[in-house]
Amino acid sequence: DREKAIALLKELYSVYDKAVKIGFIHRNTASRKKSKITKRVNQQLQAQGQ
Repeated sequence: DREKAIALLKELYSVYDKAVKIGFIHRNTASRKKSKITKRVNQQLQAQGQ
């Protein structure tokens, strides 16, 4: 399940980076959202004992 979470994070990062590139969202907003979701994923993985 850890590999799946990492793959989804990479895909999400790509989406945010593309949105920044075309000017859809500000780069700081994208960075904040990526950081927040990464924290949540890491918390879930630790809670599962992986």
